[in-house]
Amino acid sequence: MDSITKTAERISKTIEERGGKPETEKIEAKLRLLINEFLIPEEDAERQVTNEVMREQQITVQREAEEKKQIAELQPNDWATIEGKVVMVSAGGNSSIAQRGIIADESGAVEFVIWDKAQLTPLEENAWYRIESCVADTFRDNLNVKLHSGTKIVPVPGMSRIVSQDWHPIAEKMAASSGDSSELRTIASLNPDEWVTIEGKVTKTSEGGNPKISQRGIIADATDAIEFVIWSKSELPPLEEGNWYRIESAVADSYKEKMSLKLHSGTKITPISDTDKSISPAADEMAVTLKTGSDSTDEVSEIASAKPDDWVTIEGKIVALQPSPSPSIAQKGIIADGSGAIEFVVWEKAGAEPLEEHKWYKIERATISEFRSAPSMNVHSGTTITPITEDRSLMPVIAPLADLTPGVACVRVKMLTNWEVRSDRMLQSGLVGDETDRMKFVIWKNRDESADETTLEEDKVYSIYYAGVEEYNERYSLNLSGATILEEEGEDIEIGSDGRDETITGAVVHMSAGSGLIKRCRVEGCNRALSRQNFCSVHEMQQEFRYDLRITGVVDDGITAKNIIMQRDAVEKVTGLTLEKAVEIAENSPLGPDDVFMQFQDRLMGRYITCSGPDIDGTLLVRDAESVNLVTYDQGEHVLLINRAEGQKGGEF
Repeated sequence: MDSITKTAERISKTIEERGGKPETEKIEAKLRLLINEFLIPEEDAERQVTNEVMREQQITVQREAEEKKQIAELQPNDWATIEGKVVMVSAGGNSSIAQRGIIADESGAVEFVIWDKAQLTPLEENAWYRIESCVADTFRDNLNVKLHSGTKIVPVPGMSRIVSQDWHPIAEKMAASSGDSSELRTIASLNPDEWVTIEGKVTKTSEGGNPKISQRGIIADATDAIEFVIWSKSELPPLEEGNWYRIESAVADSYKEKMSLKLHSGTKITPISDTDKSISPAADEMAVTLKTGSDSTDEVSEIASAKPDDWVTIEGKIVALQPSPSPSIAQKGIIADGSGAIEFVVWEKAGAEPLEEHKWYKIERATISEFRSAPSMNVHSGTTITPITEDRSLMPVIAPLADLTPGVACVRVKMLTNWEVRSDRMLQSGLVGDETDRMKFVIWKNRDESADETTLEEDKVYSIYYAGVEEYNERYSLNLSGATILEEEGEDIEIGSDGRDETITGAVVHMSAGSGLIKRCRVEGCNRALSRQNFCSVHEMQQEFRYDLRITGVVDDGITAKNIIMQRDAVEKVTGLTLEKAVEIAENSPLGPDDVFMQFQDRLMGRYITCSGPDIDGTLLVRDAESVNLVTYDQGEHVLLINRAEGQKGGEF
């Protein structure tokens, strides 16, 4: 039994374990074709065939939670295994949290949270642990890891590695948010993320305005007033207008510079006698703007004006329906009116009739929440949905890229650059731009393989309706999956400068193996770089291709090192080799394309260059010849500097 037969049996076993029905002979034939004829490494061929069979049999490929990661590599929603030293521990500060703390390794540090329900053994300060199947998450743009009932904690004794000191700023934030909550505070002294105890008079109450909220209102003391929210799950008794209360272990929160007080299951409420103390006049001012479940919900409002925690009534058109991500969600999609668009969720418990795409509806008493900084409309059991039979026109609002915020938007852009995809689930990724800005975009593969999939082509202009605008690490990107994409033939856009282009002057200290003369996929709209065996990550083996020039490397200015990607025009300028000359060298040299790569290294490594372009996820994109220059020095001055340096006396060795 040769190694290919063993690999085929290993793939078959994997498919069978995941509920599939493998055909070992076909798997082996595919492996032999890839390995023997296309010279793909056996490991890569195994991965490709495994993924291909799983897709054919609709087997979900789950990410291995046991993959050990450096802390600095963690991304939100990762399931991972980390290993580090607990540099700080603190109490949970919440009845649902057993312990909080900070764990660090050589690469970085992160806050950890152990849920009370997990019933895990508390971690000890200065001890090392291996933590398996933890979940990376973000709260207020701060990364943390959650340790739950499925997490495995293994002590690692005898470890003495030096860990990153990045944990000190995290500790300062934790200390600021975990002060002594039993100390009586004035309302005016409250800060966001603090656990606090206050005493005050309830001046106004209202319905929650949201199925998750049982009551909201205003409480005041002599210094100020603040809106309070009681969560439904807390099972706390409602507060009564005109009464005084002592509220312990509540959480001060802030949204768009507006403070509020969250009362949860760990909050203690004690009625106290009327103290005859005066209260701040701010309570009367806040009462005017207090959102309630009954105030103005019958009045139709524009979608663009909807804010988190609002109860709204809107009239809009269903412009897109999306696959439901959860059994608890009956429908998910986008609804739009003349002011804008918003994502909506119809909960299964609502029992609502299914909404139909391209039809208009009046939706009354829906609630607005926030998910990943973007507003979302929730249709719950108290929401009324009425079809609108009259035919209405809808003119989408085109927004400049520079004005986008998280949510849903319509844009008119030019496709600038196609990037290599970094995931099997990703169909296309790249850069688009308009007169105001440039922005990354991504298109994910459709779950329904029979559905048409639209991709963008370089240098073409598109009107894109109802794309998702997402935020990560304070950078916006466009999610075009499910959006309506229309090409504008013969049109062009003058790409404006967003003022965020970066410039670096330094030495070329590294040139990656993907540099030099490369081949690109010729399938319409693809343009991805091919492997040496002419393999495209999306369209597989390609008999036809086109040549291109590219440099991926690092420029160091003595202070920072910057990743760069240099495209053809810029490459030709700094190396002096045209595409045609590079192809001629590759075709006539025994080394093939490697000869071009080595010539690039000889001509550029160690040379100083100045290059500029947009910073995309930490990489500087140098698109054209005008964006790069070789740095030249006056030869006479150079000689004088060398002579001066050689003339100085050195120390003895």
